[in-house]
Amino acid sequence: MRGEILEDLLGAPHRDAEGLRRRAALVGLDLERDHVVLVARGGDNGRRHRITELAGGHATRLGGIAGEYGGSTVVVLPAVEDPGGAASALAELLTAGIGHPVTVGAEHAASGAMAVVEAHRDAARCLDVLVALDRAGEGACRDDLGIYGIPLGSAGRDELDRFVRRTIGPLVEHDETRGSDLVRTAFTYFAHDGNLSRTASALYVHVTTLYQRIDRISALLGPQ
Repeated sequence: MRGEILEDLLGAPHRDAEGLRRRAALVGLDLERDHVVLVARGGDNGRRHRITELAGGHATRLGGIAGEYGGSTVVVLPAVEDPGGAASALAELLTAGIGHPVTVGAEHAASGAMAVVEAHRDAARCLDVLVALDRAGEGACRDDLGIYGIPLGSAGRDELDRFVRRTIGPLVEHDETRGSDLVRTAFTYFAHDGNLSRTASALYVHVTTLYQRIDRISALLGPQ
């Protein structure tokens, strides 16, 4: 029953919203509350069934539900303050249980069925980012991913723009108003691991000019 409810919740939340709410309540899932959604993946179909079994026991103990959806194991739990911690704990439990790395992405969901659907999408993307970063076997939420988690949110592009402005905004503004080249200088400097000679060569400037630019960058952003 829990698996069927989960499939209806994620696949067709509008079909019978009131009936879905009532059926979810029968297994202790109050869709009027906040939740955390976790998506786990760790191998072939045989492992997935075992992962779902272990995750189901974990979810039941914590007052949630679990099941398979979209080729992964999905867990919906009552909201916690640290979704990343919940993901990490589940990844550790599942990895130990099957003897193979299981990666878990998590996202907070506000009240309502559609919020759970959106959180499931972001948790699955978080899992994909963890795997792409060669962090299989770990658990995390979007906030744990730093800059890699920024584009995952619904307001990803705007949030990314704000992040750029917070971090290198002074350089961008300096270049825009004075026609300088501090942003490219900074990128080139880090691309060459801080080697001044190679950075100067790549920028086609004298090392003295590069020193002056680095000093200006440090004055705008701080010495670190």
